[in-house]
Amino acid sequence: MIASGSKDNTVRIWNASTGQEIGNPLKGHTQYITSLSWEPMHIRAEPKYLASSSRDGTVKIWNILNQTVEVSLSGHSAEITKVIESYPKNYIL
Repeated sequence: MIASGSKDNTVRIWNASTGQEIGNPLKGHTQYITSLSWEPMHIRAEPKYLASSSRDGTVKIWNILNQTVEVSLSGHSAEITKVIESYPKNYIL
């Protein structure tokens, strides 16, 4: 799977083999996407979670299996330029 974020404020999931979009665009950010980070591969063979950051100052944790926001983190007063999921503590940085 490949994930992409866009200036249309959406995140999209793609099949890396076929180039076809998987499901619908993930909507929830109010400004464009600045960064994406997959759940670390060693946690599960098929990733379930994807983190996105946005110019809207939020980080969203998406459940890509059911295409919903599991957690929305806010508090920054400006855009977030990068999101990273860390191991071994599973922090969002």
